[in-house]
Amino acid sequence: MGALLLTEATSDLSDHFVPDVEVVTYRDVDDCVRLVGELLADPDRLAAIAAAGRRRTLADHTWAARGAELEAVLADL
Repeated sequence: MGALLLTEATSDLSDHFVPDVEVVTYRDVDDCVRLVGELLADPDRLAAIAAAGRRRTLADHTWAARGAELEAVLADL
């Protein structure tokens, strides 16, 4: 879709996306509000991160990729 993903920071997020390059993460509500303000004030940064996230999603997070992961998990059962 191309929208920027602003999501809660988790320990495994970097397994899927590069924080601050492909997604933006926050630690708490105040951090989230601050980041929203920063991103809205910098539309070029917002657009660049959104575009990078979209590219990563289309390249690595497809139904085919998820199907292959599921197949590998089921094969190990």
